[in-house]
Amino acid sequence: MIKTVKLPKLFVAAAALAFIAGAFALDGNRSTYATFFGALCVSMVTMAAAVGVDWPYLADVRQVVFMGLGIVGGYVLFRGGRAGTQLSERYDDDWYERYADDIGYSLVWLFVGFVLVLAMDLGLPAWGVVLMSAASLAGGFEMFRSWRRRPHVPAH
Repeated sequence: MIKTVKLPKLFVAAAALAFIAGAFALDGNRSTYATFFGALCVSMVTMAAAVGVDWPYLADVRQVVFMGLGIVGGYVLFRGGRAGTQLSERYDDDWYERYADDIGYSLVWLFVGFVLVLAMDLGLPAWGVVLMSAASLAGGFEMFRSWRRRPHVPAH
């Protein structure tokens, strides 16, 4: 359990804002995207800071989990930033599909992160944490695939 009080609260608030703004940013609105990406950056930085501060106190399993989350978090930031490039350039007819894929990828992993932290805070055994995380990952990507099958018109 992360012992630093303010960093986890800031992380959760920023991640929740990123999740909500990301869902709204799927309409292609630039200011909503900016809110999403700013909150995403804050959430990843505060997660890294909180884990760094509490690293010596984390069990080995949690250290491995948080290392994995750090790697995934870096890729989520990359995908979130790449979505902004797609939104800015809009250079072909397929820009929205790539933009929505990058936002959706970030949303799914934010959801998985929420589930993972919840499972660990509930004190589930390692297999339970893995099971819940895998289920949320599969469910999240399936929900996004289902959403992608519907026609969408981005904001202009």
